[in-house]
Amino acid sequence: METTLRIFLGGYNANTSESPGSETTVKERVTIHGDSLVDVSNHPDIFLCFDFLLSDYILSRRNGITRSQSILIRNEPIVVRPQNFHPFTKVGFGLVIDMGRDPKLNVYAENWPQFWPQTYPLTGQHENRSNRVVIVNGNKVSVIKGELYSLRRKCIKCLDFIDVYGTDWDMRLGKQVRYVLSHLRIALENSQLPRISGLRYWFRKPKNWLGSPQEKLNILSNYKFSLVIENSTEFMTEKIFDSFFGGCIPIYVGPDLDHFGIPRDLYIQAEPNLESIIEGLERAKKINYTDWKTRTQDWLASSATHELWEADKVFQRIFSKIGLTVRGQ
Repeated sequence: METTLRIFLGGYNANTSESPGSETTVKERVTIHGDSLVDVSNHPDIFLCFDFLLSDYILSRRNGITRSQSILIRNEPIVVRPQNFHPFTKVGFGLVIDMGRDPKLNVYAENWPQFWPQTYPLTGQHENRSNRVVIVNGNKVSVIKGELYSLRRKCIKCLDFIDVYGTDWDMRLGKQVRYVLSHLRIALENSQLPRISGLRYWFRKPKNWLGSPQEKLNILSNYKFSLVIENSTEFMTEKIFDSFFGGCIPIYVGPDLDHFGIPRDLYIQAEPNLESIIEGLERAKKINYTDWKTRTQDWLASSATHELWEADKVFQRIFSKIGLTVRGQ
């Protein structure tokens, strides 16, 4: 019988929701699993760190928590949180679990937890869907090599068949400057050479921005095609599932989806450049939408898909790995 773990929970995202689309916090997920949260001074079994935070790491060491008791869960790629890939992650943690990272890059990677909506537009009619391409993303910036935010902005600027929804596309100049300075500081503090190319089109408001929707799926339900560009090519997140749930054929830029076991006939994988994305849209237009919708709906409904991707199943596997690590000490 497995024993309850006493967990000191820390990290940059310890007090946030466990994943976009979820109302469950990381703290609640720990207690849902049946483990208990304790203060660092109360002799926890493990230090569970959700995205590296130096102050919590130092606190754990000052209170006698060892490397073998320290587990890092990385939700953010290097372009968002380079602290996750600091040398401390190699020498300071006995186990590092990547959420949504290509499993070829980390054998302990887990699928990004997905949340099935009770109803989703995929099951509805498609006759009135637009043939334009939709992007639903907040406007973000990074100056670290590998970021794909600037590619999103380039596509929005150069491809006139795209409609854009999301937050911060109308950001005021002062806030934009503060964002840039903040991310320059993050890069420099973590020994990353800032890449000015990451600022491409940052100070331009797109003409095809149509607002910030409260319900992402309601927007996606108006389109047949979506452009899904991850934050980087390292991690696969919820974005392509949003497209599936919304009934949009995704032109996808990110890690190789072959490595994640998603059926090839459900998406178009494109390279991170305009030419490949344009070519991908032409390929997507040749897909029989009705047949695609049926295949996608069947795949999303299958027990195998839920087992691999549904949030509860993903976190069960994560806590199983954590428990095995602790008991193997």
